[in-house]
Amino acid sequence: MHADNKTKRFKCEHCDQSFAQRYTLTRHLQIHTEREKYKCSQCNFTCKFESYLKRHLSTHANKLKPFKCNICNYSSFDRKGLNRHMMIHTGEKPFACDDCKYKTSEKSKLKRHQKTHVRNFQCEQCDYKTRFEKQLTLHIITVH
Repeated sequence: MHADNKTKRFKCEHCDQSFAQRYTLTRHLQIHTEREKYKCSQCNFTCKFESYLKRHLSTHANKLKPFKCNICNYSSFDRKGLNRHMMIHTGEKPFACDDCKYKTSEKSKLKRHQKTHVRNFQCEQCDYKTRFEKQLTLHIITVH
């Protein structure tokens, strides 16, 4: 968890995400509520945000991709894409799970993994959490 969660007072009702600004929460809620309404006119790509479509459209433009990998023939239209690609060659995995030893090179893969640790049942007398109601009952009987 982030140390600045106290400043993130706008909580998503659909997941564990919290945000410092209402606008950011409103934009995030589109992930849960809106369908992918932006469609590429040149291929079958769809997305929820216009900014994502604009970025995608640049892949169809006749522009050169100036950011080239010096190990393979990969190229990207931005430095961020090249840096993300380079982790394939370096084996770098900067995104680590707080609950286990899982590491990955992609933030989205970490978020997907973290969903495996979702705990729905919380002990009212301590911080114990579990995904199973029977485990919570057993905890309460044996610990409290």
